[in-house]
Amino acid sequence: MKTGKAAVMVGFNKPFEIRNYPVPESLEPGGVLVKMVMAGICGTDVHTWLGHTGGKVLQFPVILGHENVGEIVETGGEVKDWNG
Repeated sequence: MKTGKAAVMVGFNKPFEIRNYPVPESLEPGGVLVKMVMAGICGTDVHTWLGHTGGKVLQFPVILGHENVGEIVETGGEVKDWNG
């Protein structure tokens, strides 16, 4: 089984841990597999790490980040084109 690495938040104000996660071996028909190149950390991520979640309950571990750069490496059979 192939694995990928992710920086994982394990608790508020705690150091992130690098963990291995499985890479899907097959995709759903509309699925896209993206190899992440980098992910930015924004102010929301910093506030979350500090425990300022705006009332949202987090279940740890959690992977933060929503400003990502990646390369499409595989698509499901129904994916014909995409914008990036």
